[in-house]
Amino acid sequence: MEKYCVSPDRIYSLDETCLSTVLKPVKVVCEVSQERGATMTFVGIVNAAGHNIPSIFIMPRKRWNDSFMRGTIDGSKGISHQNGWMNGECFLETLQHVHDKIFCSMDNKIILIIDNAVFHLNIHAINYAINNGIVIVTLPPHTTSKLQPSDVSVYGPFKTYLRSLQS
Repeated sequence: MEKYCVSPDRIYSLDETCLSTVLKPVKVVCEVSQERGATMTFVGIVNAAGHNIPSIFIMPRKRWNDSFMRGTIDGSKGISHQNGWMNGECFLETLQHVHDKIFCSMDNKIILIIDNAVFHLNIHAINYAINNGIVIVTLPPHTTSKLQPSDVSVYGPFKTYLRSLQS
């Protein structure tokens, strides 16, 4: 914070979680099918002051259709990727989305805290971050459950609520 003169409202945490397109219900009377469905990636970005920017959804599609985003928060971004998982190219698009929504620059930097997943090491994404005032801080391996609590405090309850809406 001192090195880059960044206030808490300019510190963001980015975390991904996998969502199934076929959700398990909360209560099961009997299991009817073994349908698994495809998975997509949900990317949440929040700052230290408690604000968030519109989410990113990476969907398992070869071609994009804007109807995929029906019902999402205004400004959310959809990315199509063959298997619906985050990769280096999707991470670059994620950084571009962050830049567009936060308006960071070399004179008005942000700190972006992420895990150390291999797809975050994309050279194009790193260069984009450097050139656009995004200071990336990665968490040490095997510490995200302690240092990035969104997995437990946000994504767990979110998935439970999502399943309850479906039943």
